[in-house]
Amino acid sequence: KRVVQVVLFVVLCALGIIYLNGAVQPNKDRAGIWRTFHKLENNSLDVLFVGTSKIYTVFNPAYLWDKYHFTSYDIAGPMLDPQTQYYYVKEVFKTQHPKVVVLDAYITTDKEPELRPMQKENIVIMPFGLNKMSAILNNRIPAQEREKWLFPLEQYHSRFFTAGEIKKNNILERNFKKEKKNVYFGYRAQ
Repeated sequence: KRVVQVVLFVVLCALGIIYLNGAVQPNKDRAGIWRTFHKLENNSLDVLFVGTSKIYTVFNPAYLWDKYHFTSYDIAGPMLDPQTQYYYVKEVFKTQHPKVVVLDAYITTDKEPELRPMQKENIVIMPFGLNKMSAILNNRIPAQEREKWLFPLEQYHSRFFTAGEIKKNNILERNFKKEKKNVYFGYRAQ
C-alpha cells in the first residue's frame, strides 16, 4: 500500500512539473507546432517539410492541398539546425510516415554554427520524451545548461506568479480550450 502511494505521488509530481513547464513558457505561435501536430490522425501526411523559417514562409500546405491534392505539414523553426531537424523527423515518425520528407539545407550555409537562442527555443518546444532528451545531449549544449533546456520551468518560473504574464499569455485558455485552426497544416484566406 505504501509503495502504491509513493508511486502515485511521484507520477503526480512528474505530471505537474511537465504541465507547469508548458504553462510558464512564453506564448509563441511556434509552440503550437507540436501541440497541433499530435492532433493529426496517424499516417495522414503525404509530405513533411522540415527546416528553418524558409520552410514555413515558402510552403503553404493548404495551397498544396487545393492545387495538388496532397496533405503536408510544416515542422520548422528559426535557424533549425540539422541535428535538431533529425530529432524533429524522429518525433514525427512516431505517428506519421509521409511518402516524402523535404529537408531544408539552408542552415548548412551558416558560417557560424555556434549555439543560438533560437536553437534553444526549437528544442524547448519539443514534446517531452526521448527525442527531446537526445536533441539536448547531442547538440553541443554545455552540461550545466542541459537541465534548463529539458525543464524550462527553472528559467520561466517567475512568470507563473505574475498575473499580468498569465493573462497576457492566456495560460489557462491555451491549455484547456481546443484550437480551432492549425496554421502548420495550412490555412485559407477568408
